[in-house]
Amino acid sequence: VSGGRVELGMGGGWFKEEFEEFGYGFPPIKERLDQLEEGLQVMRSLLREPVTNFRGKHYVLEGAVCSPRPVNPRLRIWVGGRGEKRTPPLAAKYADGFNVPYLSPQVYRERIETLERYCEKDGRNPAEVARTINLGFYMGADEKAAARNAKALEKFDEVRRTGMLSGTPQQVVDRLGEYERAGAQGVNIAFRAPIDWDAFEAFIETALPAFHKPGSGPGY
Repeated sequence: VSGGRVELGMGGGWFKEEFEEFGYGFPPIKERLDQLEEGLQVMRSLLREPVTNFRGKHYVLEGAVCSPRPVNPRLRIWVGGRGEKRTPPLAAKYADGFNVPYLSPQVYRERIETLERYCEKDGRNPAEVARTINLGFYMGADEKAAARNAKALEKFDEVRRTGMLSGTPQQVVDRLGEYERAGAQGVNIAFRAPIDWDAFEAFIETALPAFHKPGSGPGY
């Protein structure tokens, strides 16, 4: 359907209600990340190898075949998460991309440095792993709207609040520049209802041209 443009994102999960709605249970974070580590190995093999055999604590596959094959012979796998202990090393070892949600540029840079250390430890070129940041959107088209939208940030804790785009269009451009200097190659933006459409249009007109050059790839 996508012509080979699809990419797979994997993480340890966080939304407990969603797990319970589908009857999966919601094990402790350590177990979920253990499942993720096995799951990454399974998915890499299913998507890239003719036959998959795997025996782990959580998953067992014998002679498994993924058919039809992906259009892209090397469908990219992303690891996403905020943690500093398990997520970066998993991304360094198994992923083609690393996405971190809702952190300040300073803390994001720490995660990237951790990723790079684990890449070097595993004998992998850190440049092989793409890096993105996931951010919330609370920008305003002008100062008055920016002040109004910023009030919505009060519902978040202080750490998560630093991972939201807020302020005027120029302030958002400046903030994105901080993430770029911290190592981000792209940004995933969460537009949550109700959407301020004036701010949305202002973002397209102001922020996108500041970072995204035609023909330069996905970027911002």
